[in-house]
Parts: sequence; structure tokens; C-alpha cells
Amino acid sequence: MSEDSHADIAMQSIYNKDILVRVMHDRTPLVTIVIPSYNHAQFIERALVSVFNQTYKNIEVIFIDDGSKDATKEIVEKLQERFSFKAIFQQNMGLSATLNKAIDMANGEYFSVCSSDDMYYSNKVEMQVRALNNEPASPCVVAKASVVDDDDCILDTESALYNSGLSGDISFDELFTFKTVLPVTCMYRLDVLREVGGFDSSLAAEDYDMSLKLASRYKLIFIDEPLYYYRSPAAIGGTRKRRPMRLDVSEAHLTTINKFRNHPSYDHAILEWNFRRFILFSKYIDTKIYALRGAIRCKRKVLNKMYLRSLIKLVFLWKR
Repeated sequence: MSEDSHADIAMQSIYNKDILVRVMHDRTPLVTIVIPSYNHAQFIERALVSVFNQTYKNIEVIFIDDGSKDATKEIVEKLQERFSFKAIFQQNMGLSATLNKAIDMANGEYFSVCSSDDMYYSNKVEMQVRALNNEPASPCVVAKASVVDDDDCILDTESALYNSGLSGDISFDELFTFKTVLPVTCMYRLDVLREVGGFDSSLAAEDYDMSLKLASRYKLIFIDEPLYYYRSPAAIGGTRKRRPMRLDVSEAHLTTINKFRNHPSYDHAILEWNFRRFILFSKYIDTKIYALRGAIRCKRKVLNKMYLRSLIKLVFLWKR
């Protein structure tokens, strides 16, 4: 065969590969977006508008209210006059059970969540669909998030902290030991969510558990730009006051860690979990003992600046 023939075959191969990439890139599968809600009446319209303002249009939206006691139902019923979406109002089941209900109802190829007090960037769905189309072996794609206050103002320092540790190589070990914490920005392949049995409905922290479940089996995709507005627990600019973490969430993290008790990084994960609970709960009156137990069990980190700061909070700061 002549050199020209070899060159023609090589060029044809490159051309065919380019066509395949463009075909995958341009696919428009249905995306199911679930909006779980609980007492977020003041934010629901903003969440829904952000979802329906997506540049990607092949979506179905499922709104599930989990027993709200505010004006959620009245607001949602009015919004249904503007937008086409399913709305379900149920007795309180918890977030994991609510998401599993949405998984059972979903018709999409991909599955995404928007908390009822958060918002999407307008290109979130488009960017994440493109990433999943181009990486068919990956079960989910995660992006950065912008942390916002109750007035929708982006908090730069909080955003940088929230996205710290994220990179193109998200490993199980980094997630397991809290070196990397995934933002709530994931889009999943629905068939994979069903394959792994959905979210653990016994846990108050479904995201950490799911990220470890997937990272232990697959490579995750990362988009290095913010595509999601995450409402800050600091609630700056509003009247709401929320702690950065609840006790039941912290304990759920421990339950998940114990599912991987035989992993080589198990002891390290337990150490980092104790360190986190010491840092996060040290300044509150009703969690002082909980934080102290964490401090004792992570005393190897006593020279860490965060340990020393938390020790000062444990002794001198008594917030309710």
C-alpha cells in the first residue's frame, strides 16, 4: 500500500472520530430535574425560574414538597400557571426518600437536583449534558458552585472555600477523607442511580454517601467553572440563621464511613471526621460535649491551626 493510501486511511479515521465526538456532543437526551422542597417559600420562584431559563430545553421538572408548613403549596400552584411541571405534596419523608421517589418517577436519561432554596446558572444543564455525552463511561459530572446569601449576592470567600480541593481527578480517597467535598452540583446517569439502589434513605447526608458509592466504582467528571448557586448556611442578608452542619448530618457521615471499614484509608477517614466535628460544633452551647469528643479523638492534629482555633472556641465561645 502506498504512503498516500496510508495517509488517506489515517485522515479518514480522524474524520470519523471527529464525527463521532460531534454526534455525542450534540445529543439532546431528556434530563429530569427534581426540586425537593421543605419550608423554602421565599426562594421557590427563584429556583424554578432558574431551571426553566436553561439554555438546554429538553427537560422534565418534578417538584416534590416534603411536608412544608409555610406557603409553599400556594406559591407552587400559582407557578404552575406559568411553567409546566409535576408538583407533588407529601408528608415529610426526608430528603433521601424524596429523591428516591423522584428517581422512580423520572423519565430522563440524566438526573439532576436543584434544592428549592438554590438556583442554576443558565448553562448548567447544557454544560453537564455535553460532559456526560462525551464521557459515556462516567456516572456523573460535578461542577463548581457560587455560594450566595439570601439576597443572591455571591460570597467570594465562602465560594472559594466551598470549591477548595476540586480538580479534574476526583479520587475515592480524597472524598473518603474529606480532602475533597463535592458541591451539590452533580448530574447523574439515571440508569446508574437505579443500578446502585438510589440514595440511602436512612441517612441525613445522602450526597456524601452517593459520591463514595460512585467513586468506588467509576471515574467522575469535573467541570472547572461554577454552574450552581448554593445558598449559604450563613444566611447573610436575611433573617434565617443556620448552622454550617447539623448533628444528624455529621452522624450520617460516620455511618457512611463505616460502610468502608475494610478500606486502607478507614482510620484516616475517622480521624478527619472527628477533626471536622470538632471544628464545626465547638462554638455552640448544646454541642460542646460532641465537639470535645471529636477533639480528644483527633488529638494527633493538635498542632494544626484549625485545632487550636477550635479549642479557643470550645472554651470561650458559647453560641446558641
